[in-house]
Amino acid sequence: GQNNAHGGNAREQYDSMIEAHVHRFYKDIAEHIRELSNTLEAQRIILSGDEQAAHTLMDVIPQSQRDNIIGIVPVPMNQTETEVLDRVLETALDYERQQEQELVEEVLNLARADGRGALGADDVIQAIIEQRVELLVMPYPPRGNDLANDLKQRAFDNGVEIELVHG
Repeated sequence: GQNNAHGGNAREQYDSMIEAHVHRFYKDIAEHIRELSNTLEAQRIILSGDEQAAHTLMDVIPQSQRDNIIGIVPVPMNQTETEVLDRVLETALDYERQQEQELVEEVLNLARADGRGALGADDVIQAIIEQRVELLVMPYPPRGNDLANDLKQRAFDNGVEIELVHG
């Protein structure tokens, strides 16, 4: 009976040691992501690879950085770099389209609710002239090149940020 108890303790100690090493491994990865994100000034992060490992990694990433993670893309280990990038790109584009849709809805709501948003070429041009525009949201590709070029030039001349949205 003592051998089993002793063997059980050794096994528990071994399992505990392995668990500590695995936890340290994930903490090291989280720190590497933080350093890389700061170096690249990354605003959005997509984790890819083994899905279970990605979710485990999420648990050790600080909350402040967790907010920058926009998706987890499960990717089998045998995929090529191009295949991985294709899968990650799909997630990134989906996120970008969602952000663009939210921005357009926000501008529409501002224009309808309290007039802080301007809709239509004439109103937008007037708002730019009056220096009431912080952000010009334009469709990409533009519907009318002459109007688009005029709006972009006016925005540029007045220090207005331009956001192109698809569709």
